[in-house]
Amino acid sequence: MKKILIYNDLVYGGGVENVMLNLTLFLVSKGYKVTLASSEYDKSNFSRLYPRQVKYIAKTRFTKNRKRYSLKWLITGVINKIYHAFFLMRLKSHFDVAVAMKEGPSMKELKDVNADKKIAWIHVDYNYFHWTKSCFDSDEDEINTMKKYDRIVCVSRAAAESVVNTIGNPGNLCVRYNSLNVESIVRQSEESVDFRKNKLTLVSVGRLSELKNYPLLLKACKALQDKYDFQLLILGDGPDREKLEAQIEKDGLKCVKLMGNVSNPYPYIKAADFFVSSAVSESYGLAVQEALILGVPVIAVSCPAIEEVFSPQYGLLVNNSFEDLYGGIEKMICDEGFRKDCREIIGKDYISDGLYEGRLQEICGLWE
Repeated sequence: MKKILIYNDLVYGGGVENVMLNLTLFLVSKGYKVTLASSEYDKSNFSRLYPRQVKYIAKTRFTKNRKRYSLKWLITGVINKIYHAFFLMRLKSHFDVAVAMKEGPSMKELKDVNADKKIAWIHVDYNYFHWTKSCFDSDEDEINTMKKYDRIVCVSRAAAESVVNTIGNPGNLCVRYNSLNVESIVRQSEESVDFRKNKLTLVSVGRLSELKNYPLLLKACKALQDKYDFQLLILGDGPDREKLEAQIEKDGLKCVKLMGNVSNPYPYIKAADFFVSSAVSESYGLAVQEALILGVPVIAVSCPAIEEVFSPQYGLLVNNSFEDLYGGIEKMICDEGFRKDCREIIGKDYISDGLYEGRLQEICGLWE
């Protein structure tokens, strides 16, 4: 029975965490002995998501959100140091395979772990978002860290090309598309949620951050709301929430609802008349493909990773401009026949076979 260590900064969060969950569940089903480690303690979400046989260790016990130099802050620091020491001790154990689920700190911290095979993931487009730059002394330092791994898994060809274009080629890049648990997505889409659809509905899912380009989407909705009766539900949270809330209030956007993080986004996506992706950059376009699995037409701003996984026959691919996004959404709102045709084509032509077990087996092939 192979021992596998999987390390990420979060247990529960966004697309990366969902990919990690799918991989872990698949490995357990195949008889692997899995240990999951995270930077911050999240036992409640871990217990809710993962089976009992998966071991869990955390780098820290508490997040750094307490008042500095207070008694609670000092106690928190001591406990976190104990947890960190325990964490480092556990990482010294031998593993057959060690997996860093994310670029940056996760990749950096796991590079010297005792394992026969080491794999790391890259989930971002370095051309647009080389956020890991601050984690390393230089591009050369980041390349040398990547070389410590047997394989660096990029989630799209676009992501792999962005690494080469930005920092160079470590020589061990490969492309493995993220798995999509089609059966689970469809099953969860049937669950009841506190949402009543009473008008034409647009849904977007993503982290509230600069790359998702939500200010442009809100600007388009502002121009459309006086002409059409619709609502836009944005599922997700992130650092730009307050800024987006201010824009919604300033522009009187009664048609837009920030739903925050929801444990099950699929009933909302399924209920949508169409799905909107306004992101200026994606590493893979996971949410777009989830919408297609549920038979929902998509309008997406064009970027390399989206072009890699999305065919315009399933909706609309538009340029990153106000005029194009506004025009695309207006067409989707007004042309019910077009939406119906898109749904029929998705149902007939979109191939969902192999998106889960086939892709996960390809990942396991990196070390088997």
